[in-house]
Amino acid sequence: MFVCCEFTRAIWRKLMAWIKWPDYILNAWDTHLKWIIEKARGNNLTAQLFRQMYAECSHAVWIERNHRIFEDKCRNLEHVAKEVAYMCCMRAPKAISSRLQQLSFM
Repeated sequence: MFVCCEFTRAIWRKLMAWIKWPDYILNAWDTHLKWIIEKARGNNLTAQLFRQMYAECSHAVWIERNHRIFEDKCRNLEHVAKEVAYMCCMRAPKAISSRLQQLSFM
């Protein structure tokens, strides 16, 4: 999904820009998987944020897919990306939430 789907890739790029991480080119599933494992490892704030953002993004894309298939409705990627950012802010522990709220979503 994060490698083959251009819609998901565009959302992920927006989220990476939001948290000011370098844009990561997702080109193959095996390298993507290694990158995920590397970034998600540990219990520091950065790893916690990454895990949460990845899970929220996966969930939002799945919901969007269901809306498109079963309800014939679709939202643009900007809306989905903002929703993911909002959910990350709302569900994050206080230490992460305060850090996220200092960032402006583009």
